[in-house]
Amino acid sequence: MHFGTLKEKSEYFRGLTDYRLTPNSYVIAMLDGHCFSQMVKKKYKLPFDENFMKYMNDTASYLLQNIQGAKFAYVQSDEISILITDFDTPETDACFSYRLCKMQSLFASMAAGKFNQLVAIDLLKKNDGKFDDSNVVSDMKPAAFDCKVWSVPSYNEAFGWFLYRQHDCTRNSKQQAAQTYLSHKSLLKLSADEQIEKLKSEKGIDWYQYTDGEKYGRLIYKVGTRMSKEIDGETIEYDRNVWTPFGATPFDEEDNIIRTLIPKR
Repeated sequence: MHFGTLKEKSEYFRGLTDYRLTPNSYVIAMLDGHCFSQMVKKKYKLPFDENFMKYMNDTASYLLQNIQGAKFAYVQSDEISILITDFDTPETDACFSYRLCKMQSLFASMAAGKFNQLVAIDLLKKNDGKFDDSNVVSDMKPAAFDCKVWSVPSYNEAFGWFLYRQHDCTRNSKQQAAQTYLSHKSLLKLSADEQIEKLKSEKGIDWYQYTDGEKYGRLIYKVGTRMSKEIDGETIEYDRNVWTPFGATPFDEEDNIIRTLIPKR
């Protein structure tokens, strides 16, 4: 193969792996906290830490604000799944032209940057806003996320992904609750449902009394919200669509909100 210039040759090799997804398709981005399990066990309250869940929700909301074509996010544990489309209108552009290298690298870096910012802000608040070389913020190990992006061919396949992740969330939630209060040995060979039965009978803790967000994960989508601001001493009210987290309910219920959040072509 002949190349006329060094630039032409170099950019040819660079472009060999510049893969793109098919236009007019359902696209799913999944972000997963890298080595979060040990961090959560060491730094957060088990089984379900309110601050950690808020960090994940706020990180997902930030991604939704900055990803073109994002429709909603589903958050569970240290994982965020986002549905992206480019077929709202014939003129709708695909996010980064559906270039995988751009989507995966930028989504992961945005998630890590936002998550670390949220943690640092809280640490500074606990330290009365003081920062020095011995500060806890200086010693904070930055969090990292990996990201995978792919397309699925239909509405049903898009729905299937989120249903699959919620099934995983529910099982993990039951096991996490049981493992927090019961010994590992006592839970061996028990199913998730058997584990929460044992948890209730021996510790009086009913998994079904946890919040929907703790049991089934959280959905984040736009909701019309009444806002206000001061302009020249006058309060002006206006409506705005705001990315808002909600505790999810089982997606396999026929009237579940997720069925309307996934657009149909």
